[in-house]
Amino acid sequence: MGKRIDSQKLRRREQRRNENGGWRTLLACAAEIASMDPWERLGSGDPIAYIPQSGDRMIFFSCVLDMDDSFGIMVFPSPADYRRTNGQSASARQETRDYIEMTAYSVNFTRKEDVPPENLQLYKRLSVDFGDGMWPWAACKPCGYTGRMPRGEEVFDLLDCLGNFHMALKALETGLRQPDFANGEMLLRYYSPERKLWQNVITPFDLPPFERSPLEMRADSPKLKALRALPTAQEVRRVELDFGWLPELHQENARDEPFYPLVVALADRETGRELSCHTCRPEEMMDCILTAWAVALRENGIPQTLYVSRDETAALLADFAQKLGVKLKRVKRLPAAGRALRDAGAV
Repeated sequence: MGKRIDSQKLRRREQRRNENGGWRTLLACAAEIASMDPWERLGSGDPIAYIPQSGDRMIFFSCVLDMDDSFGIMVFPSPADYRRTNGQSASARQETRDYIEMTAYSVNFTRKEDVPPENLQLYKRLSVDFGDGMWPWAACKPCGYTGRMPRGEEVFDLLDCLGNFHMALKALETGLRQPDFANGEMLLRYYSPERKLWQNVITPFDLPPFERSPLEMRADSPKLKALRALPTAQEVRRVELDFGWLPELHQENARDEPFYPLVVALADRETGRELSCHTCRPEEMMDCILTAWAVALRENGIPQTLYVSRDETAALLADFAQKLGVKLKRVKRLPAAGRALRDAGAV
C-alpha cells in the first residue's frame, strides 16, 4: 500500500523554498544597492517614487543615515504612509498616532552584533555570511504593530520595491540628472504602456490625494435591512465617529505579535454624550467601525448626519450612510468623539 501524501505539508515546504529564494535575491539586491552608496547622493527625505506596472499604488523611498555610521532605506507602500513620517505633526499625540498607523519596510545596514536574532537565524538557514562588513537586514512595520522581519508575500513585495529602487539609482548613475530636491523635484519610476518601457523621470514633487476604494454594502444585506428598519433618531440627530489607538502594546499570549489596540468611538455632537466605544485588533478595523456604528444606531435610531474627520472613515462609511439616508459630513474637528477617545486612553 502506497504512503499517503500530505499535500499541506508539501505546500508549506514549497512556500518555504520559494520564500528562501526570495530572501536570497532580496539580500543580493540590498548588497548591490549598498555598493552604489546612494547615501552620498541622496539626503534623508529626498523623495524617490515608484508606480508598479499595475498602476494601483505609489511607493516612496527614503535614504536614512544614522549618527552611529549605520544606514538604511525606508520603503513606504503608499503616499499616506510617506506623509505620516515626513509631515509636521501638530502634537506629540498626533506623532504617536502617525507612528502607530504607519506601514513601512526598512532595509538596514549595521554591524553583525546589531542584527536582530530572527534575521541571524534566517541567514544561518540560508548559509549567508557578510563577514566583517555591514550586514543588511529587513524589517516590516504593519499598521498597528511594531517592527518585525518580513514574511510570506511581504518578502516578495519588498523585493519588487528594492529592485525598482535599484533601477532608479542606476538611471542616476548612467546619465539622468540629479533631481533638485531642495526646489521641489523628485525622481519617479513608472511603466509607460505606450512605449512599453520603464521610465525614470524628474518631475515636480506631488503627493496624490488619499484614495481608497469605498466599501459598498449589498442592498440585500441582512444587516443593512435590519438597520434600515430602525426608527429615525428623535434626540441624537448629529453623531460623530472617530478612531484612535491605545499607546501601550497589548499581547494576548506569548506567541502573539504585540499590537496597539484600536479604539472606535461614537458620540452625540450636540451633548457630547458617548454613544458607543469598541476596541479591537488592527486588522479588525473595518468590522469594528461598522459594529460600533450599528450599535449606536440600534440604541438611538438613525441620525440625520454623521460627522467624520478622516479619509479612511469617510471611504468606509460613505455607501453605508447613503443607503441609510444619513448625510456624511467631513469636518476638521470632532470634539465629542475626541473626548470619548481620550477618556478611553487613546491617542
